[in-house]
Amino acid sequence: DKVRAIIKVQDGCNNYCSYCIIPYARGKVRSKDKNDVIDEVKSIAKNGYKEIVITGIHVASYGKDLDNITLIDLIEEISKIDGIERIRLGSLEPTIITTYFLDRLAVMDEHLHLQHHRHERICVPVPCFSPPVPAAPAGYPPQHPLRPCPCGKVRH
Repeated sequence: DKVRAIIKVQDGCNNYCSYCIIPYARGKVRSKDKNDVIDEVKSIAKNGYKEIVITGIHVASYGKDLDNITLIDLIEEISKIDGIERIRLGSLEPTIITTYFLDRLAVMDEHLHLQHHRHERICVPVPCFSPPVPAAPAGYPPQHPLRPCPCGKVRH
């Protein structure tokens, strides 16, 4: 049974964390062209796959090297493809999960499932809780305020 296909949409990292070798080993962020990703997903859907796992070295950086596209834009485009019933995000950085990101995801919650979810609808891993989020490590953008999970459940 063809159920799940994995698509790597991004490689590299620009963060240069003191403990990490990835930017030196993989280079700077390089995103796959949106049209190439969409064509690949359409082909996968035609072959009977119902679920797509979007992945990359630092998938939250998707589009930073491209013009006028972000990860959420790509997810929205993929959610419109016939035959795709579920979209999973692997290795998602907590810094991307902002109120804006969640608002845009809420429209697609029948399709999208973040990795390590525990409910049938969107459930944001680790950072989906009501207490304040700790300060971001050096080199990361500042944290944005988060709200409870769109499914209505709050993680503590």
